[in-house]
Amino acid sequence: MCASRKRNDSMKESKIPSWARCLLVEHAPSISVVWSKQKTFYSRGKCSRTRLLITAGYDKKDATYVLLHEISHALTPTLHHRTEFWETCFNLCRKHRLSSYAVWRSLQSSTARKVAVRLKLDQASYMCRTWEAGGLVTDPASGLSRR
Repeated sequence: MCASRKRNDSMKESKIPSWARCLLVEHAPSISVVWSKQKTFYSRGKCSRTRLLITAGYDKKDATYVLLHEISHALTPTLHHRTEFWETCFNLCRKHRLSSYAVWRSLQSSTARKVAVRLKLDQASYMCRTWEAGGLVTDPASGLSRR
């Protein structure tokens, strides 16, 4: 369990949820984090070289995806939304059982779509074909739809 691992000093006094702290300890222990909340469904984030800024919405799955997305930026700092970035992001999401949601959330990026299909992520081929044809795409795990 992550609680037994050494924590980053910058996370000790924060309001970071325990599940997020575990992900940070596992994947980016040297990155500091500023965590805040907002009263919307979706979360958002920003990554600098040494710090993540996460504004979490009320949906935990979306907040988890945004955190993993920003951790991926920290792990691939010079590869902003390029192939290697999306490989890192999708592999982290796959590890934490968020692959179909990650594909759904990143459909607007043609690079992300290509990487998701190549990695054979859950529902990636179907979602990407539907998106490219202008159809309504539903994430099978959450039931959320987007066009």
